[in-house]
Amino acid sequence: MQLMTLDDIISCSSGSMPLPPTLHDRWSGDVAALSGSDAAKASAFAEIIAAHTQPLRRYHGVRHLEALFAHLDEHAPVDAPVALHFAVWWHDVVYEPHTSDNESRSAELARKRLNELGAPPPVLASTVALILATQNHWQ
Repeated sequence: MQLMTLDDIISCSSGSMPLPPTLHDRWSGDVAALSGSDAAKASAFAEIIAAHTQPLRRYHGVRHLEALFAHLDEHAPVDAPVALHFAVWWHDVVYEPHTSDNESRSAELARKRLNELGAPPPVLASTVALILATQNHWQ
């Protein structure tokens, strides 16, 4: 997968709507305390947005991320653990409609990227557990 630059991300569109800058602002806040480089943080964000703007995504796209964060803002405590935010970012990053391992592959990618970004082990473990909890959520 070819990564987009930050400028590409901000100006990209999913369908006919541009990427809202609030997603970038939220990402910046979520990764601010991590020890990874700015380049690694930008690359992870680009990877997430590139995945969510693939043409095959009708539901699991950028608007899905926005909706989940709006739901989180409305219902989660203000001091919700950052792992909850990371689980939203990565829970559908791997999406192949005819496979059954999207969540486990998304969780593994989250573990890898968050480790590269310097997330503490408890954040890694909680993020992965939250993503895996979404397996079979449609049943």
